[in-house]
Amino acid sequence: MIDTSIAPDTKGNHSRLGVIFLTLFLDLVGFSIIFPLFPAMLDYYLPSGDGGHSLLGQLIAPLANWAERSGAADPRFMTAVLFGGILGSLYSILQFICAPLWGAYSDRVGRRKVLLITISGLALSYILWFFAASFWVLVLARVLGVPPTAKYTLGIYGSVVK
Repeated sequence: MIDTSIAPDTKGNHSRLGVIFLTLFLDLVGFSIIFPLFPAMLDYYLPSGDGGHSLLGQLIAPLANWAERSGAADPRFMTAVLFGGILGSLYSILQFICAPLWGAYSDRVGRRKVLLITISGLALSYILWFFAASFWVLVLARVLGVPPTAKYTLGIYGSVVK
């Protein structure tokens, strides 16, 4: 007679795996969807007549000056690219800092709990980003979205399937 009590629950594992891959896909889309939007975001948050009067204008001014001095064909586009690179680097640096912290926390409380916390935090970050009327709310949403996305280690995802 075959003992079915130790047989793996393949149907449950497939549904869990589907949820995990969907979550990972949404995380990656949320991380990368902002990159093609940087030029339009600069136009929206920094109108051309604003100059260096706002804090964002003061942060962008050195990039714009460097882009103009470099002889770029389109200095405004180059400024947007440099600005996007800085924001993308900030996101990655914060992920580098937060990933070990989430790993240590998940070792103490369990992977599933951490996964649920981080998915909820990521959803809140996306909602805040959607309603960002100012540049600083956008940056706050991206910075708040980093700790939840620092859970990319497949160890967390893989242990949930077990």
